[in-house]
Amino acid sequence: MLHVGLDVHKHFSRLEVMDGEGTTVDARKVYHSDKAAIQEYFSHLPKPMTITIESTRNW
Repeated sequence: MLHVGLDVHKHFSRLEVMDGEGTTVDARKVYHSDKAAIQEYFSHLPKPMTITIESTRNW
């Protein structure tokens, strides 16, 4: 199973994808304005996966 971590910023997010062993298999910066690219990226990841979002309260 893959694990995806999101560090959310105002205009973009940094994400890191790790396998079940904790090895990073991908890391990238995605811009919130490019929703189609974000949807396409996640559609190609194998399911199931866990997604964790860093809690935040301001930018």
